[in-house]
Amino acid sequence: MELLKAQKMLLGLAIGDALGKEYENIPRIQIHINDPLKGYKGGTGIYTDDTQMSLAVAELMSSNLPFNEETLASSLVYAYRRDKRSGYSSFTKTMLETSWCGMDFLKSVSGQDKLNRKSDGSSMRAVPVGLFPDTNEVIRHAQINSEITHSHPKAILASIGVALASHYSYYTYGDPSEIIRYVIKNLPPIDHNYSSYLSSIDTLSNPDYQIILGKYSDYGPPYNDAKYVLGMVLFILKQFSQNPEAAIVHSLRFGGDVDTTLSIILGIVMMNNTVDQIPQLLIDDLENGGYGKDHLMSIGKALDEKYPVM
Repeated sequence: MELLKAQKMLLGLAIGDALGKEYENIPRIQIHINDPLKGYKGGTGIYTDDTQMSLAVAELMSSNLPFNEETLASSLVYAYRRDKRSGYSSFTKTMLETSWCGMDFLKSVSGQDKLNRKSDGSSMRAVPVGLFPDTNEVIRHAQINSEITHSHPKAILASIGVALASHYSYYTYGDPSEIIRYVIKNLPPIDHNYSSYLSSIDTLSNPDYQIILGKYSDYGPPYNDAKYVLGMVLFILKQFSQNPEAAIVHSLRFGGDVDTTLSIILGIVMMNNTVDQIPQLLIDDLENGGYGKDHLMSIGKALDEKYPVM
């Protein structure tokens, strides 16, 4: 039986994260992938902080609680404390380890520290935010999602950009070829250079690593600059949204912080594709412990019921 859209989203997030983790931080110029991947190198796909935080966002959105700074922080702390995962930055891990509730978490970081953080830690958990049915609500909640941990403009705009791309795909607003223009049209005017950068990517039909990655062209999308993560993600979504296997291969070829980029990409790509379009082993061998595959499907079903696609 075919899965619901939100179920496929969470499955894609987890598979992309688990698969990407096996190639994380390998520089782009050192990665050579020519054939479609059949399964995980480690046998079982184990997801990391990317999926855990996205799951925390999804659980909050599927509940009856309001989506605000404190409830989101509480959900992140709860998800971590019940099932501690690898992959968190030392900064975020310290925030989580010293917190027992959402207010603890919010108080554990200064405004200046948040302002200095331009990494992809908030954009990696922004895909579920795209399920809010109103574009303005997506933008508002994606900004909240970022500002509790990352308030640098690059991080905020990446969180909003990922959520908008997710929103465009979940509600099938148009052809994937228009996804970058949709994001640009709706990004808040926080940094006009951001829109110019994304517009240059929109002109590409083949990867131009200098344009997409700038000074990181040899390494790949860097975790410490969310702008380039969003640029790479949008390029892949525009080119390969209708071909999940190609999206996987081409994402991995970019190298860098590929567990994050592939998690975001596959979470969005799978919304409008069927699960038989990716290797079956990636589904069968995804972990299924207490918060594994079955739990993801349960939360996905609840999301689909709360945010139906008309």
